[in-house]
Amino acid sequence: MLTDAQNLAKRLRGAGLPERFSWRHFDLQVTDLKAATHFWTVAFGLRIRNETETSVALGTNKRDLVILHAGAQQKAEPGYMGMYHLAIGVPELAELARLYARFVALGLRVSPVDHLTSKSLYLADPDGLEVEFALETPERLKTYHEVRNGCVMTDVNGNLHSGRERLNVQKELTPAKDADLRAHISEDTFLSHLHLRVPKLEAAADWYQDLGFAKNIVLPQMGMIDLGAGDPYGHRIALNNWLGPDIQRPPSNMARLIGYELDVQDKDTFANAKGLTPSGTELSGLDVAGLEAKLWPKFEV
Repeated sequence: MLTDAQNLAKRLRGAGLPERFSWRHFDLQVTDLKAATHFWTVAFGLRIRNETETSVALGTNKRDLVILHAGAQQKAEPGYMGMYHLAIGVPELAELARLYARFVALGLRVSPVDHLTSKSLYLADPDGLEVEFALETPERLKTYHEVRNGCVMTDVNGNLHSGRERLNVQKELTPAKDADLRAHISEDTFLSHLHLRVPKLEAAADWYQDLGFAKNIVLPQMGMIDLGAGDPYGHRIALNNWLGPDIQRPPSNMARLIGYELDVQDKDTFANAKGLTPSGTELSGLDVAGLEAKLWPKFEV
């Protein structure tokens, strides 16, 4: 049985239509703009695209990925609603392998994880902001089944997986042998997904469904739901309520995700988006995690 997100992906692809949403950029507030810029460029390989006294836009020659903003006075702490982590997508295994070799050479602490639907590397920046580098591999998943405190996933060969296994770097990431570890991140890098801590799981999922996302894997016993936007990956927004219903918004002076922007690919989705206040040609407002959210039309107005 297909999930709502898988049905949406099947319908859109059958009609030759693109995914409903794509991430435009994520906005991060940091404690030291100069130091954060140095880390994101030297460690992660992003390029500086634009900078002012109070912000720096980072990405590739093709697109912005992250905009760093000055203003935080304390590092990120995990006990608040908002970002759990953001995910940067890479186009191929060779690039993930090259990044892993780069991180290891720089002495960074990195956690390689095999989610079955992705092969991922987890790190934190100097402010404690969690970043995932992900190679999306939805074609490896056949089915999933909810079990107590989690799920069991079956791959296309019939093998069982937890979705939280350690990635076999010796087997998977060997293509980096002759790679240039100092090169900038691939020009085809993109923003993959955003994982948020929320107080009320179903209410948050409903809010994103009102925007036009569709539920994918739903694990209420695990306290997690993810939603897709019309791609087989089905994991553009992930939500968890692991810190309970009384979780509070973070202090305004804390390093954190402060907002994001989404491109909307079709008129109906843009017109039907709820929960955001119209403002000119975009929709903008606060989402269910207290983040500044903005939707931009990517169709002919």
